[in-house]
Amino acid sequence: MDRVSGQATAEARTVEKLIESFPTQIREIIETLRGVAKANMPGAHEFVYHDAINYKLPESPGTWICYNRILSERRILL
Repeated sequence: MDRVSGQATAEARTVEKLIESFPTQIREIIETLRGVAKANMPGAHEFVYHDAINYKLPESPGTWICYNRILSERRILL
């Protein structure tokens, strides 16, 4: 679902498309968090899985090291 219009959409397949589905204020927060993740995990692969932005290092292909899932009322960082 598009968080701006409320219309049903196909599942976001890229990080950019996922981010575009949020209002401007939320996109700014997401971009700040992306910057923190990229600064602290250089070389990490960024991808969308289960409607969350995930990060994993190339040397550990089966291990996620961090993900950001944007929820309407709270934020979960693992």
